[in-house]
Amino acid sequence: INTSKKIQLPNSIPMELISADLVDELVIKGYVNGDESQETTYKVQHDATVIEESGTEVRIAPRDVQFQSAKLGSRILTNFAGPMNNFILTVLLFIALAFLQGGVANYDTNQIGTVQAGSPAAAAGLKDHDTILSVDGKKISTWDDLTNTITKKPGKELTIIAEHDGKEKTMQMTPKSVKSNGEKVGQIGVTPYMKTGFGDKVIGGLTQSWDMVKRIFGALGSLFTGFSLDKLGGPVMMYQMSAEASRAGVKTVIYLMALLSVNLGIVNLLPIPAFDGGKILLNFIEGVRGKPLDPDKEGMITMIGFGFVYDSHKKTIVQENVYLETDGKIYKGQKLLDQLTTYGKDHTWLRNQSKKVVEQYILGTWFRNGSSRYSLKNLGDMKIDYNKLIEE
Repeated sequence: INTSKKIQLPNSIPMELISADLVDELVIKGYVNGDESQETTYKVQHDATVIEESGTEVRIAPRDVQFQSAKLGSRILTNFAGPMNNFILTVLLFIALAFLQGGVANYDTNQIGTVQAGSPAAAAGLKDHDTILSVDGKKISTWDDLTNTITKKPGKELTIIAEHDGKEKTMQMTPKSVKSNGEKVGQIGVTPYMKTGFGDKVIGGLTQSWDMVKRIFGALGSLFTGFSLDKLGGPVMMYQMSAEASRAGVKTVIYLMALLSVNLGIVNLLPIPAFDGGKILLNFIEGVRGKPLDPDKEGMITMIGFGFVYDSHKKTIVQENVYLETDGKIYKGQKLLDQLTTYGKDHTWLRNQSKKVVEQYILGTWFRNGSSRYSLKNLGDMKIDYNKLIEE
């Protein structure tokens, strides 16, 4: 069926169209060669094509080949395909990361991997692949046992019993005090033991993926038990994480890709209309009812879902590890944004602050309120070019 004036088909018949049903009846009706005295009806083949006015050729879609006509199980699998591909990509990325790292960390052993030069562990005489038996009398069986004990004692001398080449040795070690998420923790400078077999790397990729899934579900659960904007992040956080990862190297970029991929897969499976999980939920409802929902009602539910997603995205632009310390006080999250507005007319203060804080505030209010100009207005109507401010 040619509706384009740009293309002429040989042996074609000109028709003035009266009506067409290309979904159920598969017929077209009209006047052939301008003869309005006789209405002609043609049957349309199931796989016929239509040449649109632009010249694009498209195949018609009879009802039996439309998505809604497919079996319920097939539609559920189709809706699950997107998240499934995210999970497959996550596994492949973690396997690739395991090969790049030369192995996967074994957290179920008390044997360590390497000792960093110049670290407290090296100074105390700990060697690569030593086994930690106890710390201050506490038995150590796994990597978590070791890290949980060490991190809680920054700057405090510890008595460590380790095994090297089958011989036990006792040493004194003082963990270095470092700041992490605003708190002081202890570090001694050792890495987990690595399993380097081919199978270990593949299984390690699968295990890491599953561990990531469990952590994300744990994070989602914490949103309901103790909701805070500080726990959420949007486009700004992803941009900053990507920028930091690219500076850290290929391995960090791959890890971030895997993290974002599994996040996307899980979030898409949430039973929210407009998400794949919402569509799957509607599929199950259809299975229970024995008939599909009315298309108009389903469309309305989907639009409500889009509204929910859009509104929530506008309100979740705070990065957890950005904070302001001034006059002995620390401001985080929403308190940081509130405090920054009080400095609106103090250009000297603004110029002296770290680029990261300025980016977080300006970009944060930009996404929350819809424009960079509006966010600058919140800072006391400063006449500063947005890009120039970020550059400074």
